Amino acid sequence: MHWEIIKKPEIDSWSEKLKQTNATLFQYPYYLTGEYSSLFYKSIFIKYVSQEKELAFAAIIEIGIFHFKVGVIDDGPIVLDESFDLQIMLEDLKKFAQKKLYMHLQIRPANIQFENLLKNDTAFNNDLFFPYHQKEESE
Repeated sequence: MHWEIIKKPEIDSWSEKLKQTNATLFQYPYYLTGEYSSLFYKSIFIKYVSQEKELAFAAIIEIGIFHFKVGVIDDGPIVLDESFDLQIMLEDLKKFAQKKLYMHLQIRPANIQFENLLKNDTAFNNDLFFPYHQKEESE
């Protein structure tokens, strides 16, 4: 199992696939490609696969200037198939971030099990460095 970047021709089909899930707007390619497309921001889309089977999806906002590059995942990853271990998926996601040379990967999951994994992972920094992504709690 591994994370791989989704090729451009395939990205549009993911907006349709995500309609069958509980994905929020922050994971939809048609939203992120329009919102984060500038000199310092871009969106990339990745999928978690095992033997050609798509298990999860994540939209990453890449923020970068020169050698400083971070990734932000809001309300993701989206689990498409629950037949795998989330802990292994998290470890593979951290490996993907290392390969992309991210100085930091900020994840704000929508999945409570994944959120608990992040909280209990001592190697993962849960600090919110990009507060403009912080969600306001309604009273």
